[in-house]
Amino acid sequence: MFTCSTHQNFMKRNTVCKLVYHLLNPPPYRVLGWGTMARPILQRHRNLESQNNGYCVRLVPVYFTAIGNSRLNFIDTNVFHKDLTKLELVNVSYNQMTYFEPWPYVPETPNDDIDLVFDIQHNLIENFTNTMNWTYDLVEPYEYLVNLQFNKISEMSDEVIFMYRQKVEDQSVLTELLTYNVNITNNPFFCNCKLYELVRDLHASFFLYYRVEEYRYRCASPPHLANVDLLHDLDLDQFVCNITDNCPLNCTCQEKPYISTLEINCTNANLRELPKTLPPMSDNIQYVSLYLSGNHITEITKRNYSDIIYNLTVSNNYINYIDGEALKEMVNLNNLDISGNDLKFVPKEIQKLSFHKVKVRGNPFQCECNMTWMADWISLSNGADDSSITCSSDEKTHVIKDVTEKSLGCNISDFVIIFSVVMTVVVGVIVGGIITAKRCPYETKVLIYRFLRIHPRDLYKVDQDETMHYDAFLSFDGEDIQVRQWIKTIFMKKLEENGKKKYKFFCPLRDALVGEDYGQDLVEKMTQSRRIFVLLSPGYFTDTWRIYESDQAEMEHNANSENHPRVVYIIWHDENEVIKQNLQKEPWKSRLIGKRVLSPDKRFFWSKIRYELPIKPRNKINRVNNSYTDIRGRKGRTTT
Repeated sequence: MFTCSTHQNFMKRNTVCKLVYHLLNPPPYRVLGWGTMARPILQRHRNLESQNNGYCVRLVPVYFTAIGNSRLNFIDTNVFHKDLTKLELVNVSYNQMTYFEPWPYVPETPNDDIDLVFDIQHNLIENFTNTMNWTYDLVEPYEYLVNLQFNKISEMSDEVIFMYRQKVEDQSVLTELLTYNVNITNNPFFCNCKLYELVRDLHASFFLYYRVEEYRYRCASPPHLANVDLLHDLDLDQFVCNITDNCPLNCTCQEKPYISTLEINCTNANLRELPKTLPPMSDNIQYVSLYLSGNHITEITKRNYSDIIYNLTVSNNYINYIDGEALKEMVNLNNLDISGNDLKFVPKEIQKLSFHKVKVRGNPFQCECNMTWMADWISLSNGADDSSITCSSDEKTHVIKDVTEKSLGCNISDFVIIFSVVMTVVVGVIVGGIITAKRCPYETKVLIYRFLRIHPRDLYKVDQDETMHYDAFLSFDGEDIQVRQWIKTIFMKKLEENGKKKYKFFCPLRDALVGEDYGQDLVEKMTQSRRIFVLLSPGYFTDTWRIYESDQAEMEHNANSENHPRVVYIIWHDENEVIKQNLQKEPWKSRLIGKRVLSPDKRFFWSKIRYELPIKPRNKINRVNNSYTDIRGRKGRTTT
């Protein structure tokens, strides 16, 4: 039914209502609606600026409706309803509407495969709204075509596309666009980071190749991208946003969603410290990269954003101090450039990064006993052979990767050694003799061997086999930096270099052959070792090669009950939950039965290690040809 308003001016509008009634209840011809004959009559009464102005509060089923060129800026949400089953075309082009409501999707479409076309071209639409709270469930076969070309749409995000969803699970941009069937070409798109998610999702769908020539979406800005096809001719890394709010003075801040990073470039910006705060960031930004070269920064300290720093470039400043705790908090740090500064030392926490990810050239490093760890850090990292970083001591220059405690004269004095030995003997005799002998028989044997050199157990035949190349094979998680440094700088140094008895270890990280069958080489080296030390740390249980080594160690242990290298397990930390849980499972639970299990956390650890190592004959050396050549072809030291 068609109704007109009962407003007091009804009689003045009577002519209009009669005309509209005849237009909406016509004889049986197809093209109906507001035509050129109706427009002058309406405009004489009032310019048509609203579809809720009292003229017509409800439309009856029609085939075509045209309201073009009428300065229309608003269409009430009740105008188009489900009963308009005959509607095929609504033309509201060349008007002044500024936002889009989903009223085109309300009328029910007939089952005749005829699309209901809403022509909304050449308006001023730039926003999408949903005050009518319309949603869809993807069940009804929507047959609509909404033409929004030549409007003011500059942005189109996933939030807009999902605005009309009742539920957000199983979101699919492709499904949404197929449902809406909206043509938004020929709009002034601003090609920045706000378009990134939409373009990324479309790149992953067949829409990338769907009616390419007909549906080209082109950038209107920024100027350098004007008229570029944003979907087909623009790489995803071009969708960036320049941030001005709270960007440090003289700096440029840019969001790059392609790499989930906010880049802050403050090169030569006269900064005296790291920025204290960051500009506001979008939800898809996870990291920040700081480029701060050529400033007057003197130190690197904590910031409230330290945990998201991915790249930190502070070369050519005046930095003389780096807070080790600040480096600890940089859990996502991947690249660090501190070259060209005034650093004499760097904190040990810098080892969290491999040496090849840190640039340190151009700093006046000093050669001191507390920095010899740098030699191991450099030598155990990729690219170490190319490193020529130097330090100075007593007007001499040393290559850091070749520096040792001995070369710097860092050995403990004889007085300290003698005092330590005397005190250890006294404490060991008094305390160990009274308590340890009763409660800890194993510790008692260890102390007897330590002080009296009497080994109360039978010797293995393998200890007398002169064809063996190594005293022990070391199996450990080389990816764990703490474990790796402990093995290299403490365990191996203490047993291979220091002390009267110098043992020879096979360390896969250091000695494994390059370019040959790695697994076969490990097995061969195990068979040539008198002992096998397995250091169990959290990462060991998930490392494929370490599991392989432990399996081979178990096979070697069980190969011969009299002539075999004995397997010794070392627990990295007794209270570590990951280690404790794995040792309750097979095969580890069974493997540790009957084996010697030691821990650096327990007392007499080093004495127990020496107790478990082979006893060397006094008059001859268990070495092949009294020397060895390592896998890099360098001649090893002669053992005496």
